[in-house]
Amino acid sequence: MVVLGKGKTMADAENILSRVRGIVADEFVVGLETLGPDTRFKEDLTANSLNMVCILYAVSEAFGMEISDEETEGIKTVGDLCQCVQCLQSFQ
Repeated sequence: MVVLGKGKTMADAENILSRVRGIVADEFVVGLETLGPDTRFKEDLTANSLNMVCILYAVSEAFGMEISDEETEGIKTVGDLCQCVQCLQSFQ
């Protein structure tokens, strides 16, 4: 489920999802069609801590924001990461 922040549109959410999926696909060398909001990093993509650091760094760079360790604790899926980006964007 995608939760939209204040002033955000569905197009914004879809753009974030598309960009995050691209980053994740590059990191794991998988097709975009295999990635959706419910894709789990550890269980579905066998992500380790280094993979997650790389993904979080790439997302931070792509969206021009800093993601703190506290904000990453609840990120289990691609959708969770998208929601984190949306939330941080609403504070910018």
